[in-house]
Amino acid sequence: MGVTPPPPKDWYYYRDLDEGTVQGPFDEALIAKWYSAGYLAPQLIMREAEQPDTAYKSLADPTQAGGASRRSCARCACAPSMKPS
Repeated sequence: MGVTPPPPKDWYYYRDLDEGTVQGPFDEALIAKWYSAGYLAPQLIMREAEQPDTAYKSLADPTQAGGASRRSCARCACAPSMKPS
């Protein structure tokens, strides 16, 4: 039985709003592009690929904006409020 390598850093999964289906992983640049184009709603939840399924956070959650306990998407340019300071 082989060991599955960890996903690359700066890759994210999200749960779609309609059915909660996990989508991804997608790289940070693509997610930022989709968000800027209006394809991803602020209430969408996402997590870094290397994090567990319990780590999903909403793009609209103001506590995610660079807080010390916030790692998922802290570097992601998805939403202006989430950009690192």
